[in-house]
Amino acid sequence: MILECIKMSLGEEDESGRRKPVKMDGSEFKLNFDSIITAIGQDIILDFLPPQKMQVNSDSFETQFENVFAGGDVLRGADSLINAIGDGKNAAIKILEKSKTKLKEKPSCVKKLSLTEFQMKQAHREFGIALPETELDERKGFELVNPLLTDEQAIKEAERCLYCDDICNICVGVCPNFAIVSFESAKTNIPVYKVYNASSSAKFEVYDYFEIKQDHQIFNIADFCNECGNCVTFCPTNGSPFQTKPRFYLTDESFNNEEYGYFISKNQIKYKSKLGIESLSLKNEFMIYENDNIVVNFNKNNFDLMDIKFKNNKMEELILGRASEMYYLLNNLNNHSLLVA
Repeated sequence: MILECIKMSLGEEDESGRRKPVKMDGSEFKLNFDSIITAIGQDIILDFLPPQKMQVNSDSFETQFENVFAGGDVLRGADSLINAIGDGKNAAIKILEKSKTKLKEKPSCVKKLSLTEFQMKQAHREFGIALPETELDERKGFELVNPLLTDEQAIKEAERCLYCDDICNICVGVCPNFAIVSFESAKTNIPVYKVYNASSSAKFEVYDYFEIKQDHQIFNIADFCNECGNCVTFCPTNGSPFQTKPRFYLTDESFNNEEYGYFISKNQIKYKSKLGIESLSLKNEFMIYENDNIVVNFNKNNFDLMDIKFKNNKMEELILGRASEMYYLLNNLNNHSLLVA
């Protein structure tokens, strides 16, 4: 069987700035193969169903046919394998819930690597073994083309594991500008306060909690980031790290020139948005949070709210969610070599 091929080159940029491939004249060549499996596209064949479109509930994954569930390409169209796997898992959970089957509790996660050990493991490439393969003239029955690995081979392959379930950091590795930075912090719950400007005195209550569920976190250095999208493309959870993670500027000048983000200096962190600038400063035994409407004193050790002063008497109530996030970031990044000179 012969496959005729043509070499291509990149042409001129189109309106979007993308260079399209164009045929190179006289570059045709042929390749000989024993067999060719075409995989130039994919489609969903539902000819075994009545003549109607498959309808899938995106929340329950159940189709218009009772107790028939679907996901992956049937739900999304052509998409990534990781999304299809996620749909399969989530559909299985919905099936168990509908059948009133109690889910088994997840085993407690044991941390396997420190951040340093993880970085060292990523820095060294360990090639996989050459998979054993049955010779062509011996493929006459139902024996596997790739026989099972020996115990020794299986162990060697398993040792190549990068422990993605322990630390991800894919966005850190694929960022060409070193704009995505990882750091370690303890899991924690920080109270989010709601404060009231009462007639006699200010009052407050714990409204929610700012929760950190993972030991390994990342932040974005906006000065280095050109928003190339690598972190978005390779994120296994469909995240946008350069947008959704804390975005820091390295100088007062770059901080002042942008619409939103953080700037951290020794014992102070500032956040800028369309609502103005908020700051949290460490002074003696207190963390002092301030914006255009309020000044609040917190205990620096446990974030207990100590004192409230409203600047704007028209402001009746305020939720201090940003203050809780700033407290976490200042405690963990106050001495970071990249952020604080």
